[in-house]
Amino acid sequence: MKLRPGSAIGNLAKIRALQRAGGQCQVNLRQPEMLDLTAFISGSTGFVGTATVRAFAKAGMHVRAGTRASHKDVRTIPYAHEVTSHGDLEHEASWSQILNGCDVVVHIAGPAHLSLGPTEIASAQRVIIEGTKNLAAGAARAGVKRFVYLSSAHVFGSQSSPRHPFREADQTRPQSPYAIAKQQAEREVIRTAAGSDMDYVIVRPPMVYGPGAPGNFSRLLRLVASSRPLPLGGAQALRSFIGIDNLASALLVAAEHPAASNDLFNISDGDDCSTAQMIHLIAQAQDRRTWLFRAPQFLLLIGAHLMGKRPDFDKIFQPFQIDISHFRNATGWRPPLSLREGICDAIKSAPNLNPHRA
Repeated sequence: MKLRPGSAIGNLAKIRALQRAGGQCQVNLRQPEMLDLTAFISGSTGFVGTATVRAFAKAGMHVRAGTRASHKDVRTIPYAHEVTSHGDLEHEASWSQILNGCDVVVHIAGPAHLSLGPTEIASAQRVIIEGTKNLAAGAARAGVKRFVYLSSAHVFGSQSSPRHPFREADQTRPQSPYAIAKQQAEREVIRTAAGSDMDYVIVRPPMVYGPGAPGNFSRLLRLVASSRPLPLGGAQALRSFIGIDNLASALLVAAEHPAASNDLFNISDGDDCSTAQMIHLIAQAQDRRTWLFRAPQFLLLIGAHLMGKRPDFDKIFQPFQIDISHFRNATGWRPPLSLREGICDAIKSAPNLNPHRA
């Protein structure tokens, strides 16, 4: 990776070189809020993209927010210094112009869940695979120094061993169309970086929660808010999660830390809990009482099969833990918020679920 003189990445590299040589480090490091980098962020209007734009801008980066909206429909994005339209990622775009002057690309855009029909799934997979391939190739041609790709921990499979959280060196066994596409997109990023001066960082988070989170977390919020008895008392298998602010923080470190270069990292809150424990935390944050009872798990499994909801059953009852020690040891990153703090923040920001709001 070619380092810009005086950049945050360059300064960190100097420090490590001096430390390895046994010298005294006199480099004047900028604080994280003073990062002198320009970052292009795809998917900047989505759940993860919005938080990432905010975190990068607050850290002092110049943020160029990417959106597929047409030029006439492009709107101002909070915290972004520039907003640019790139159209559908699976189609060719004028990346040399869009990415001109960018140090880092953070690729977030793409469908987050593929619970669709066969035709829609095939189209969504093209967006994930071809879109990532096109953007990575365009970034390399434009002279971007680092390409950060937001993948998924589900490339490892749908469940982990109770005694063996997934580690980066473990074999990947993606099972869902979404995870299969994410794995292929990872390979495209690595292949493109290998043939250029650009380096890569691949980040693999588990389920992301936070204000406005789509998918399972929003369903859990609604279930708890309903105050109905839930047959999930037996959902005690530990699972990894990551709050949206912790994810944005990890992406910021992945974008600028020299030790993250050309590597893959698992990231989470580092505070695993079961679905039942998550429900109790949500209820406490909502200042509600919740009643969980233990229904026979085999009956719930049969029901899930009959309704075509086996993947949802696994996400509730099966263990899914990832080990984040590699990222922590390589970069020194620590999640800014605990799981409890992240859930409390999510509830505070949800006006329909926060009983303390008027």
